[in-house]
Amino acid sequence: MKKLPLPGHSARSTFDTCVSGISEFTLRSRFDAVVSDFESWANYYDVQATMANLFSIQPFTADGTNIVFGTITKNELSKLYTYYMVKKSSARYIYDHILISANDKCPYCGGIGRPRTLDHYLPKSKYPQFSVVPNNLLPCCRDCNSGNKQTSIATSEEEQVLHPYFDHDKFFNQQWINARVHPGNPCCLEYYVNPPCSWSHTDKARVLKHFNDFGLDARYSIQAGEELSILIDQRKGHMEKFTNNQFSQYLSSIGSSSSLFVNHWKKIMYQTLAADSWFCNENF
Repeated sequence: MKKLPLPGHSARSTFDTCVSGISEFTLRSRFDAVVSDFESWANYYDVQATMANLFSIQPFTADGTNIVFGTITKNELSKLYTYYMVKKSSARYIYDHILISANDKCPYCGGIGRPRTLDHYLPKSKYPQFSVVPNNLLPCCRDCNSGNKQTSIATSEEEQVLHPYFDHDKFFNQQWINARVHPGNPCCLEYYVNPPCSWSHTDKARVLKHFNDFGLDARYSIQAGEELSILIDQRKGHMEKFTNNQFSQYLSSIGSSSSLFVNHWKKIMYQTLAADSWFCNENF
């Protein structure tokens, strides 16, 4: 929904910083011995993400040893993230830098939620080799972090939700969300996916997957409902003398604001209301 620049922290330096916080010599030495393996996996991640092929990376399958690479286990890689990146330890500043890069707007839902944690795009429970890879860590609000994405693993390109670091600009610069007005007292807006006809079947499927997994229909409608109440009060108050055409022009001016990105719920709301004859003509 919102494009983000890459974190700017290399996988190698992040790994080294995390490992530097380990006080137990033997464990730290074991991690030091696999830095090349870790870096290779991180590079492979970038290649696949650039091609929208992260679905092709197979989830980790545990055996009797739970070894991911070298002598390092899945549990040890998970703890590397939890104890040496999330907690106030050696690499916490990297965690914080990635978190604040979203400017307090969750990229998955388009900013209606405020990031409070980092999400593993490929979850560390299934892909422990990417536990501390910065390009796999996304600022995320609580609602998005508890959505369907957390329980599903993509097995094809079209099942992948949008990746704010790597996906094509068209997903962020072209409109693929629309809304319709449901007349009534109170009236409400229904949001739905309507990507450009020129998009491929796969691209259309991906935005629908993203929209559904993060529950954007209901979440956007709730946001619009609050805004509608204020707008209707304004229409009955200081905009009472507006003609229907003037009211429509007012709505359109907000809907065309360059300060709102193309798929912002508010931008789409005002565009929809401006074009809806019932709403503009209604005597609230």
